[in-house]
Amino acid sequence: MEILGLVSLKDIILLLIGGAIGYLVNILVAKQTDKKRGLILQTTGRRIIVESASSCPFVVSDLDGNKLDNVYLINIRLWNKGKHHVERKDISADHPLEISIEESAEILGEPVIFRGSDKVGLNIHKTKDNTYRVDFECVNPEEWSELGFFVKEDPNVKVSASGRIYGQANDFNVSIDDSRTSLSERITLGIVLLVICLSPFALIWGVWWLFDEYSFAMLINDPDSIPENLQRLLAYGTIVPMLAFMGYSQIWLKRRGNPKTYPIDEDYRPNEAKNIGALWGTALSGKNYRVSNSSRNKGEIYVPNDKNI
Repeated sequence: MEILGLVSLKDIILLLIGGAIGYLVNILVAKQTDKKRGLILQTTGRRIIVESASSCPFVVSDLDGNKLDNVYLINIRLWNKGKHHVERKDISADHPLEISIEESAEILGEPVIFRGSDKVGLNIHKTKDNTYRVDFECVNPEEWSELGFFVKEDPNVKVSASGRIYGQANDFNVSIDDSRTSLSERITLGIVLLVICLSPFALIWGVWWLFDEYSFAMLINDPDSIPENLQRLLAYGTIVPMLAFMGYSQIWLKRRGNPKTYPIDEDYRPNEAKNIGALWGTALSGKNYRVSNSSRNKGEIYVPNDKNI
């Protein structure tokens, strides 16, 4: 009974919480140390190389002399995120490491190896239509290399991968799919968007509180008389509106320096409402919503690697 009298309910709760956190940390550490091999393939970007080339005062053509109008680049990264190196002998001969691009896509030339090949001994060769086998000597932890595929007309072609590495359970088709985002990315986006969207409401609440119990003159002349919580609320509430005001003021001044009907660079960029809408869609659904910068579907919200959206 004397021992129980020395320990409060608060101490017991903190002890239980500390034990639970320690248990979770041990599980995470065990999983990380147990994860020996972690080679992945990732789609790191889909970029515009040239669009509407037929309207330009020059000709863009492929190696066979065929004229090109729209060309895009798809970047794919080979990366060892694991704790153990991966050698050529670790890859199954019956299920080699392969990258496939949908059959309807027109790929220009051979894939280009941009970076990292000198370290890992990377090479890639075509096995059948739009399917390429990836081979390497050895990829140490944190080593990477990047490939590039040039495609015609459609930048949103479906990309997939397959292969079996001994001692590894990763699904390459999942890691290369850029239509999805990770849980950590969704949580981070959600927090950032909540901070942005709640800032104007915090300003309204802070202004109402200020004028209901204090005054603007007190805030200017005697700020120490204003509660710290109210000061923080007003400071947080003014951040996003102030940044928005500065951004739109800069665009307005730029328009003033040009003829009224003259298009400026900002006219060709997606508006912030669509950007925020795409980010909300990503945070809530896990789909990697983006706003297109292409002149062919400018401002359209889409999901890479997914033609159903």
